[in-house]
Amino acid sequence: MFHLTNNIPNLFSILRILSIPFIISYSLDQDSLKSLIGAFLFLFASLTDYLDGYLARRMKVVSNLGSNLDLLADKLLIVSTLVLICFLFKNIYIFFPVVIILMREVYITWLRVVNQLDYKSKDLKVNFLGKIKAAFQMISVFVLLLSNLSSPYQVLFKISGVVLLWIALLLTIISLLVYLVPKKRYY
Repeated sequence: MFHLTNNIPNLFSILRILSIPFIISYSLDQDSLKSLIGAFLFLFASLTDYLDGYLARRMKVVSNLGSNLDLLADKLLIVSTLVLICFLFKNIYIFFPVVIILMREVYITWLRVVNQLDYKSKDLKVNFLGKIKAAFQMISVFVLLLSNLSSPYQVLFKISGVVLLWIALLLTIISLLVYLVPKKRYY
């Protein structure tokens, strides 16, 4: 039986996926107000990433479907917005970390799929470092989206966003090593 209250965390994941075209479309608009709306839509979508997991645990409705939907929504959101900021800025200091981060995201997703197909393997769970990495990725994207606005703080936002993106890159590499090295998961 379908209970709406049991599916609220999954609804947040679906909402995150559905928000992506709006985030991109508003962020690409030259109108500062629309760009600001795009940035705050991204912020809201990012916050739902933490909210859905919290609610699922709190309401005791954690499921494989919900976990996989959350991961899918997270990956779609971060990958699409990282590509978006590459398009918006066309800057090597943004392009390089984004490419490495995207490669890591694709590789870990592939490892998760392979692991799920191998019934003897344990699922690759998101660890605390992965959550910090995701937070830095999302914060850096948000700050870079803000730097796309005409504002007296535009340069400050851009420099801060790039620095945060490089910190996210460092955390991305470390979290990849945490997944791979101790368990020798190279496939």
